[in-house]
Amino acid sequence: MELPDNVPLELGALVEPLTTGAYALEVAGFKAGDRVIVFGPGPIGQGAAALARVFGASEVAVVGLRDAPRFETLRAAGITQLFDMAEEGAAERLTEAAKGGFDIAIDATGVARVINQALGLLRPQGVLAVAGMGEEPANVDMLKLVKNRLQIRGVSRMPPSIWPKVISALSADPAGFEPLISHRLPLADAMAGLELCRAGEASKVLLLP
Repeated sequence: MELPDNVPLELGALVEPLTTGAYALEVAGFKAGDRVIVFGPGPIGQGAAALARVFGASEVAVVGLRDAPRFETLRAAGITQLFDMAEEGAAERLTEAAKGGFDIAIDATGVARVINQALGLLRPQGVLAVAGMGEEPANVDMLKLVKNRLQIRGVSRMPPSIWPKVISALSADPAGFEPLISHRLPLADAMAGLELCRAGEASKVLLLP
């Protein structure tokens, strides 16, 4: 599958990781005008947020924990409603922002406790799409799930049909996705690039020959 002429070759490196975010939105039943909240500002969460913006979300919020470098990447990509849960008052601000409830939540953390946090911010009949794979089992608040008629849907095994949607989104706004490439390093510095990612200081690292 070829990139359109208006999409720089470097952005082609984003296509595969963006498929997870795109599929999470599809699994959640996203439609233009939806309010979307994403948990986890790593590469998958960033991609989901950026795609939701391009696809026509009325609101996109991202929740993180001590993720200042990745929040800067999101701001550069046009996502400004950011909540660092390590900051004083962040929980209260998030609750205020969620008044009425989000239509869709996407978990890109794999952290068990995020499940109930996300469910608590959804509107009645809202959908949580879980793309993060954690090692701990989550204790789901079944009372909240049933009373609010919420849904939890898993995101895995991205179908081939999702790739054209991602490429179309890149073509619609290439400049909006460029900030997601946070570092460009020579191939000899590959290990340094991995350390940046592991430390949460990088989003997408390109290794150049």
